Amino acid sequence: MNKLELQITFHLDQQYLPKDYYTTFYAFLKATLFERNKEKYKDLFGKKDAKVKNFCFYVKLSNPTFEKEKVLIDNNIVTMCIRDFNSLELFEIYNAFIESLDSKSIYKMNLNQAKIIDVKLKNLKTMSTNSKTTWFVKMLSPLVVKKQINKEENKVWYYSCEDEEFQEILKENIKNTTIKLGHNFNFENFELIPVNLKKTIISLYSINFPVTVGSFILKGDKELLEFLYTAGIGVLRSSGCGAFQILGSDSK
Repeated sequence: MNKLELQITFHLDQQYLPKDYYTTFYAFLKATLFERNKEKYKDLFGKKDAKVKNFCFYVKLSNPTFEKEKVLIDNNIVTMCIRDFNSLELFEIYNAFIESLDSKSIYKMNLNQAKIIDVKLKNLKTMSTNSKTTWFVKMLSPLVVKKQINKEENKVWYYSCEDEEFQEILKENIKNTTIKLGHNFNFENFELIPVNLKKTIISLYSINFPVTVGSFILKGDKELLEFLYTAGIGVLRSSGCGAFQILGSDSK
């Protein structure tokens, strides 16, 4: 079965989004599931401890201009794109948004508001059937890498491509994610080779921290790379980070 991407297109009353628009669309997703599929909402968000998710998302903006407190865009249309390693879960999210589209739901956003105008599923680029794969990829949303340095005080350190430990901690992040989700992938051949990476700063949950954007070569076993392609790479994937596109591939 081909892997799919869910695309939800919104019409905004005003041509701007909050600076922390990642959490805005995460809130839209939670609100939609709470209204349309409470069982799935409880499964994903209803527990005291945050559940590691099988999905990631990114947001398509038209010519964004980043100001101090908001992001200006040059039209009223934005699209939220969701991928999920669990295909059944993606269809559950799709059905919830279809119901919201049919009911003409309005999402409040401070002095702005959004209305769903289209919901569709799109095939993702076909993946190689070979065991070992090399992809040339580009981030569609920030790559977040972090390490907990003091568990008792809940202190974490964020790493970007400029840090020496970046790749080591990224691999740890991916391994921890897959273990928590019950997957057992082979990391022996996994490698990230920088091509055109750069550090930038984003705001998420009112916290500013460094992330990595740009392009790189990704090598590894097909099963692991397929997981990263649909579930996202790094951490904070379900909060709008970690999605990437495949620009080219070389499999053997």
